[in-house]
Amino acid sequence: MRFRVAWRDERGSAVAENAMTSVVIVAVFLLVCQFAYAAHVRSSLTMARPKRPARALASMEASTPLRRRHATCSPRVAAGTHA
Repeated sequence: MRFRVAWRDERGSAVAENAMTSVVIVAVFLLVCQFAYAAHVRSSLTMARPKRPARALASMEASTPLRRRHATCSPRVAAGTHA
């Protein structure tokens, strides 16, 4: 008789088990999606960066006479319109 009572108590446990399991499965799926998105963004940013460092680009731009004149003088002096 006691077996029948225990069997009746477990009747709705499948619904609760499915609900708890689906939460874990969805959480793992979202975690995998988040890691994939982070890897995609990192890859995109790595591919988009310039090959030379920014400091090397800045020194190349400042080494041309016109850029050097603009960098060291006021705009009026660089344009040759000063009084």
